[in-house]
Amino acid sequence: MIEVSFQIFFTPVIEKLINSKIDLTAYDSIRGNFPNYLLMLLVGWVVGGLIEEILFRGFLITRLSRLFKNINIGHWFAIVLTSLTFGFSHLYQGWSGVISTSLIALLFGLIFIVEQNIMVYNINTRVHKYDSLTLSRTSRNQKGKILTFLHGTTHSKI
Repeated sequence: MIEVSFQIFFTPVIEKLINSKIDLTAYDSIRGNFPNYLLMLLVGWVVGGLIEEILFRGFLITRLSRLFKNINIGHWFAIVLTSLTFGFSHLYQGWSGVISTSLIALLFGLIFIVEQNIMVYNINTRVHKYDSLTLSRTSRNQKGKILTFLHGTTHSKI
């Protein structure tokens, strides 16, 4: 739910500050196409929920942190580097997508260092993939109703 909250409250601020909306046209093929939606959901869960998390958090952060004698410096270096790399892997969403994704990756990197448990945000990432795909699949006027149903809140910019 961390990512969904971030998406609802902080992403609109980022979009406003840099005057650029996140471009989700890459997901247009699932709008109104339930089989494509289910396929993308499955791919998102496997790629986003497992491969990305294991690669960026479980592997890269732990390995990059060891490059420094001071483990705190190593952790910060690893978290910032992997967050920026992860953010730039979302360049297809435009600069708002890069910034937003980098910031959420930074937050999850910190959670990983503190918790030392990849499952804490792995489950959150899977929920986020469901929410993101559901929202990109619906029309703009339906999104407020879905957000209210899913999270008990709505945001006028979504």
